[in-house]
Formats: sequence, C-alpha cells, structure tokens
Amino acid sequence: NFLRCGRLISPASELNDIVTIHVINLGSSIEIVVFNSEDYYGYSVPASEIFQAAENLTVNIQAPTFLTTPEEEFWPYSQQLYDALLRPAEEAGILSSSTRLNFVLDAPFQSIPMGMMHDGSQYLAETYTISNALGLQRSESALSGRSRALFAGLIETGPSYDDPRVPDSFGALPETEFEAIAVQETLHSETLLDGAFTAERFADEVATGNYQAIHISTHGQFSSVPEQTFLVAWDELIDVRDMARTFQRAGNIDLLVLSACQTAAGDERAVLGLAGVAVQSGARSAIASLWLVDTIGSSVLLEQCYEGIGYGLEQAEAL
Repeated sequence: NFLRCGRLISPASELNDIVTIHVINLGSSIEIVVFNSEDYYGYSVPASEIFQAAENLTVNIQAPTFLTTPEEEFWPYSQQLYDALLRPAEEAGILSSSTRLNFVLDAPFQSIPMGMMHDGSQYLAETYTISNALGLQRSESALSGRSRALFAGLIETGPSYDDPRVPDSFGALPETEFEAIAVQETLHSETLLDGAFTAERFADEVATGNYQAIHISTHGQFSSVPEQTFLVAWDELIDVRDMARTFQRAGNIDLLVLSACQTAAGDERAVLGLAGVAVQSGARSAIASLWLVDTIGSSVLLEQCYEGIGYGLEQAEAL
C-alpha cells in the first residue's frame, strides 16, 4: 500500500551462494523460513520470547547516547535475537561461513541491522556477507572504477533548513566533503555541493547523466508516512514523491547511497520510507543508515566501502 506498486516480486533463488531468510510476524508467533537454491527449512518462535529483545535493541540503536553505550549493554538482546532467528538454521547445517545471507524482514525487525546479532562470540557481520531485500528480488550489480557516479551533498546549511518540517537538530555536515573525495577517487563522478545541489539541478542530472551510482550525503527523514519522508537539498526538501518522479527519468542505477541519519525513531515501519526511495529509484542495491550515525565514522566507512568497490568487490562484500 505504501509503495502503490500493486504486488511484490518473488525472490530469486537460483544463486547457489545465497541463503534467504524470511522473518514473518504472525502476531503470537514469529515464523522463520530459510531457503537456498536447493532446499528450505522452517521453524517458529513465540513472539513473546523475542519482541522485548527487539524493542530493547531498537531503543538502544536509536538513542542519542548509542555512540557511548558499552557493547555489553545491548549484547543480551543481540544474542536473544540470534538464538531465536538464526541458531536453529545454523545447527541444521544450512549456513556456512561462505554463505551470503539475504534477509526479508517483517516489522518490528526491519529497523534492526541484522549484522548486530551476536552468537556469544562475535557479531553476525563478522562471519557473513549480509544484505536485506527491499523489492524481494536480488540482482547482481557491476560497479567498477569506470562507472559514472553522481554525488550530491550539503556541507553548509541552506535556505531549505527554514522549512518547518526540518528538525532543529539538523546542522552543517563538514564530513560531506570527505565522502565526495572518496567517490571521486573511485568512480568517474559529477559533484553537486551546497548551492549546486538544488532540487531542480539534481533532477536534471539524474535524468540526463546516465549514472550507475548516485550518492546523496545530506540530512533526511524516513517514515512510513510519505509526507514525512524527505531528503534536504540546498533550496528545498525533496520528498518521496519528488524522488519517484526524478528517478523514473533515470536509467539503470546499480547503487544508491543515502548517507543521512534515520530520524523516524519510534516508527517501526520507517524502513518503508527508505525502501520506497530505493524501489522507486529502480536501484539494484542501496546503502543507508538505520540510526543516528556518527558523521566522521560513516565517512570513513563509506570511504573504505568505495575502495572495496574499486578493487572489484560486489557492494555487499565491500560494505
């Protein structure tokens, strides 16, 4: 209903290196269906056993103090989720360290990064390459150092910050400059910074530039309410409907990067706003944050991610 797309696409299952994990909320129980190209395995967990763990982990992730929270404080919740959602599949022998995990998540798990699940020794992200399905269809992408990229971002605050929908907490983003340099060093990029990043100029570039990657570094808000889902350009806000119109004019986008904080705290369906942007863009893959990110840390992360892409890694591997 949110995307107005009519129907969902069946997940691709012909790839031997991927295991798809469906986590389905049926109210009183959580059903997990794990399948690869050859077989599937299903099990269920009483919702009462893990709903509280999911809520506690989400509260930690979205708290402004998350940066300074000792890991030991949220490990119990991460381990509860791992034991319920993944350990049965691992014990059944369906998973191996070379497997890529592709999650298809129901609420309230959509707002939790699956890589944070903890097996008691390490995080899931330390063992597996992880991705989340947005359109329920996985497709390989082929970015390389020869790919064309559009970088659009804000360093200073502009006229759009006067819009009443913009929270007072939105300020300058000096680290945007470093993200722009990382993209320029990896891909053939066109850069729109501050006054050059107007809504109209951005829409024109997307429509005519034939870009394989689009990186947007700015403030944003993602919500299950379309009117409250937007990105901040220099002169005005770009809401999800404007983004749909813009991206419908583009060609095939291999990677969409939304380097913006997730600000819809408390909205367990907020990831639909993010999915809406990605699906409407036609992007084969997307990278975005699920919490209030540390801007310096995220810039370093993305710089290293682009280095991996430059070395020929697929996006999920590079991340």
